[in-house]
Amino acid sequence: MCSINGHVFLDENNDGKMNTEEKKLSMIRVILQNGNNQEREAYTNEKGYFTFPDLLPDVYTIQIDSRWLPKRILPAREKSTTVLSPSEPHQTVNLPVVKKQLQVKKTFIAPKKQQF
Repeated sequence: MCSINGHVFLDENNDGKMNTEEKKLSMIRVILQNGNNQEREAYTNEKGYFTFPDLLPDVYTIQIDSRWLPKRILPAREKSTTVLSPSEPHQTVNLPVVKKQLQVKKTFIAPKKQQF
């Protein structure tokens, strides 16, 4: 049997790598899809960890369900793909999320003309 595991983490420095000081997110829904479009789901624990055990060799797509993310947090990438085979039955796929960039709009409101 094969497995995929990993973490969902807030990628503060946008390098795509999970650094020890970066926050791991709990209670995030992770979706796994095999080559036949069959889906499984897992949820991250309090340390941001998820696992998909008991998998068969196949090509898998893994993604974060963005509806389970905090406000203004987005997945850093839409999907990740990994291959499980008898020679490589276990894969670690860490899934970064990033803060949404807020756009600041400057608006100038001219003062009303005063009449005397």
